[in-house]
Amino acid sequence: KFVSQDIADEYLALVNAAAADGVLMPLKSGFRTYPKQAFLRDGWDRRLPGFNLAAKPGFSNHQDGFAYDFAISGYEGNPRYDWLKKNGPKHGFVRTVNKEPWHWEYRPAIAQTGAFKAPGVAK
Repeated sequence: KFVSQDIADEYLALVNAAAADGVLMPLKSGFRTYPKQAFLRDGWDRRLPGFNLAAKPGFSNHQDGFAYDFAISGYEGNPRYDWLKKNGPKHGFVRTVNKEPWHWEYRPAIAQTGAFKAPGVAK
C-alpha cells in the first residue's frame, strides 16, 4: 500500500500511537494513481464481484494521498474504529465518507475542532 510522502510522518504517528495502545491498524488502501482509481471505478460500474463504490478518477481523495482505508469492518465496538474515533483527531485524521467506517483522511482543519468526522457524515 502507498502512503503519501507529504503526510508520512503524520500517518506513522497515528499507526504507532495505535500500536502503543495495542491496536494494530492494517492499511487496505492508501494513495491511488489515476489508473488504479479508473480500474476500481470500472469494476464498480460493471458490478464485478469484489468491487465497492469508488469515486470517478480525478475525484477520489485517495488520489491526493491524504485518504486511507483501514481494515475496519464495523462501527462502535470495533477496536480499530473505537480507537480512531477517540484518537484520530489528535493526529489530524477524521472520517469523511458516509457509511465507510474504514475511510479516514488527514484533514487537520476539521480535526482541530475535536470532531472525529467531517460535517455531513451521518453514519
